[in-house]
Amino acid sequence: MQLFKKVQLELTEENIPFYGHIGLVTVRFTELESLISHIIERLINSDDDVISNTLIENNNLSSNLNVLEKINRRRGYEEKRLQRLLRKIIN
Repeated sequence: MQLFKKVQLELTEENIPFYGHIGLVTVRFTELESLISHIIERLINSDDDVISNTLIENNNLSSNLNVLEKINRRRGYEEKRLQRLLRKIIN
């Protein structure tokens, strides 16, 4: 099954907007992952960064969302708001 009829190998005036949007999605996704990691680090509330980093290093987005949900169940920080945000991200 071939998804694309034509492979774009060079940047042209026609495909600049497409690649611009792909770049924007990539940047926004990276920002989302970073913000989730920072929220987890704050909720862990440890003086030792090694503990925070050990819990979230090498995790994918889904794993970090699960860690965030579990930690916040214990912390209870703006629980309803955080649940709404998590549902938006997951769906």
